[in-house]
Amino acid sequence: MDQQARLLHRPGEHDRTSVHAGGAEQAGALGPASPDTVCSFCGRGGQVVATAARGPVYAVGRIVPQYPNLGIEKEFAQLSVGPDARSGSLLETDRLIAVLRDPNNEYLAQQLCWVFVAGDVEVFSLACPDHRTAFTLVEALPTADEATQTVQVVIGSIGPPVAGTPCAGSGLPSVWMDHHLTFPLDQFVDAMAREGQQASEQEKVADNRRIAQDLFLRLTRRTDNRGLTDEHRALNYLATRYPPIYRFTADAYADNKVLAGIDFRRAPTTGRRVVAVRLIFRDRRNEAIERHQCLVDVHDRFPFLGSPLGPVYD
Repeated sequence: MDQQARLLHRPGEHDRTSVHAGGAEQAGALGPASPDTVCSFCGRGGQVVATAARGPVYAVGRIVPQYPNLGIEKEFAQLSVGPDARSGSLLETDRLIAVLRDPNNEYLAQQLCWVFVAGDVEVFSLACPDHRTAFTLVEALPTADEATQTVQVVIGSIGPPVAGTPCAGSGLPSVWMDHHLTFPLDQFVDAMAREGQQASEQEKVADNRRIAQDLFLRLTRRTDNRGLTDEHRALNYLATRYPPIYRFTADAYADNKVLAGIDFRRAPTTGRRVVAVRLIFRDRRNEAIERHQCLVDVHDRFPFLGSPLGPVYD
């Protein structure tokens, strides 16, 4: 069974998440968690994941459909057999896509439980208030072959599980989407690698591609980055919406410097929540350390760049 198909199970009593009264997720020495973060829950598999009772989300991961009950699972099974069904050699994920993309079966998309997975942990479910929202998720589903190399981004607001929805039995909090993106990682990395480069610089582009992929993964796949805290929303925003950070890092490597670390902390501002993100470079020639910082305003649901990347000396 393919990796994505393993998650096509029915949320039930035996695997509901349990809510704890512990404190909010801490960002260690890098600053406190978002003020909206008020509790934590144990994700499936026993991993502890921070979540917010209310608050904005900017998450990078995968969107996976699940059968909420046996009746929906059997309905899909019936639609995937018969004279009009696709080849029996299709994997389960591809069968599901074939059924959902049939206009006659469009109504079923809203009956599924759509779960967002980050770092192999089920973090939240996606609320689908209408067929149009559910159809956009169907269109974004990657095939089994493409699943591991497809990146999905969800922007919205999180709240408690919504009663009466297909995902209510899962115990996962619900996110109402404002926007979501789906793209192949290799195409995204290639676009970032070519940022500011001439077509004739193919060898340099190849090096930049490796650098861009490393930077993307270091920003988005940090421990506990679920896109729920202000700090992680800032990192995910920069990874997906700020191309200059890739060009700057590639130029630093070309100048014989290496990215030694990424630091992030709450910036001392008044009135708005702003996160300072620093790239820390070490010069291979003399071990000198350079720090370059940009500010991301995360006060509202949609983050934006507060100041571009530039050197800092403190």
